[in-house]
Amino acid sequence: MTTDMIMSIEMEKLLFNGYNGNLLVQLQTNGVRKVSWDGEAKPVQPLSIDMKITDKCLRCCEFCYESAKQKCDTEGENVRTMEHVIGRLINFQPGTEVAIGGGDIMLFSHRIFEEMLKWLERKGFISNCSVHYQTLLDFSGKIKRYQHGNCGLLYGVGVSVPEVTDKILIDIMQTKVKNIVIHLIAGIHDFDDLCRVLDAGFPALVLGYKCIGRGRYYYDKNYSEVLGKVFSFTEKELKSLSSRKKSVVSFDNLAIRQLDLARIYAGDVFDTCFMGK
Repeated sequence: MTTDMIMSIEMEKLLFNGYNGNLLVQLQTNGVRKVSWDGEAKPVQPLSIDMKITDKCLRCCEFCYESAKQKCDTEGENVRTMEHVIGRLINFQPGTEVAIGGGDIMLFSHRIFEEMLKWLERKGFISNCSVHYQTLLDFSGKIKRYQHGNCGLLYGVGVSVPEVTDKILIDIMQTKVKNIVIHLIAGIHDFDDLCRVLDAGFPALVLGYKCIGRGRYYYDKNYSEVLGKVFSFTEKELKSLSSRKKSVVSFDNLAIRQLDLARIYAGDVFDTCFMGK
């Protein structure tokens, strides 16, 4: 996962507890990662890897920076993707998180996807995935089977939402899929959307707005709206997150830069929470 800054955590059972170079890495079952070290941090491999397995998607969101297309991969293409993944990761040590995304990963061959998850599990990787909320509703049974029925082939599930409404949050809750994190984009969503997600009891990951792919065209057409939503994450509002003791809020590195979090949380808070680039 690209969850680089964690504001508040609750203790959970450890999923992984080991070393990456001189870094002691503790990964909880709810997706929270704690890292500690003495002196200079010297990891031997990434703590997490984003792995795109398809650029095919039926949603065609206007702001998609991947410019995902409405076309399914062939099974042969899926096999080659899995072979590529294995080739890149085969020499890694256990404990790295792999965030699987797309496109829509459920347009990938389910048989090959499950084989890939099993290989990652055997190698000691922790697999998470990102899906559109409608994909979560359509495939919640299969996702739960990957999470539970096959002994932990899949853990965290990032869910992107086009907007934050009571109906969408209730629909997500009713799937009973575990370890869900709601993904928000600063510029598509505003600070009030973040508060609604947290009030509903979900962890949230705030992503920076990417002006590439269709995201470039969407920004050019809607820049006033996008910037207005980015600027809703004011210093006062962001600092108010510290009072939410039971909430989990994370930011990717792009959001950290765009929202100027290093300045807002300058000092011990940022130094303690920042997980690196």
